[in-house]
Amino acid sequence: MLDDVRKKMGSVVYSKWKGINYARTYSKPTGEPTEKQQNIRNAFGKLVQDWKQLNGVMHLGWETYAENRNLTGFNAFIGANSANQKKGLPLRLFREMGEESLMNFTVVPGAAAGEISVSFLRTEEIAGRHVTFFTQKKVNGLAQGKFRRYDGGVDTAPPFTISGLEAGQEYFVYGVVTDSAFGTAAKASESDSAVCAAGA
Repeated sequence: MLDDVRKKMGSVVYSKWKGINYARTYSKPTGEPTEKQQNIRNAFGKLVQDWKQLNGVMHLGWETYAENRNLTGFNAFIGANSANQKKGLPLRLFREMGEESLMNFTVVPGAAAGEISVSFLRTEEIAGRHVTFFTQKKVNGLAQGKFRRYDGGVDTAPPFTISGLEAGQEYFVYGVVTDSAFGTAAKASESDSAVCAAGA
């Protein structure tokens, strides 16, 4: 009778899995979670926050990837990144969608305190394209806090200096190529990533 419903009503949860609608009785977890369970919950919660923060072309890439897989873009992003999130590894932030990624993406501490220097090859494939960088803190081996975005502009010349970071703090650093300025982009590359401490 109902084509699609996904929510909790009373003691029943309605959802969808691989294109199939289903209902189940809601059961509240009891007892304290184990350390492993808590780590999984923490990783999932952090990825949900990351997904909500980065929208636009980032969401579009994941939604395009998920189209023929009976998934949502959100589900695809969580599934691809949950293991890395738990292990403290860089995320697969963007899926390839029509643009070539940066070649030889490397990051080193900058010359001044709070800086990171990003290098890459300036190839013909990224001529006329925009490059955007993101940082996120790595604290006690895991990602923490929000992403910060740095617009390199069109035809970004390496090395690109990211400044305003905490001196000596370790960061995940990401780079992505888009067809126009990030806020209006319709195409993006696979994201490149590395981990580096800001200059002390």
